Amino acid sequence: MAVEIVEVIVLIMMCIAIISLGAAAIRYRDLLKYIPAGLCIWLVFIFTNLEAVPGLEELNLLEHVFIMLTMITFASALFYDYYSAFIKRGGI
Repeated sequence: MAVEIVEVIVLIMMCIAIISLGAAAIRYRDLLKYIPAGLCIWLVFIFTNLEAVPGLEELNLLEHVFIMLTMITFASALFYDYYSAFIKRGGI
């Protein structure tokens, strides 16, 4: 299996998105809780591209593990936002 150009382009776009998220999180501290989810999804794209290299097919497991971690960290950050905005304060 060869590395597809679309996957490389998506990886480059994801790198730009992670850098943008980091820059925005420095300015707006509320976004810091989304950094782990962003890094996990970035690792998913890294492993997607690396598993195309012959001999590295076992990285498919890591890709799926990081997909799961992305959903867990993103859901945790969303729940924390919801909890701090609505439940903790008692409404809008």
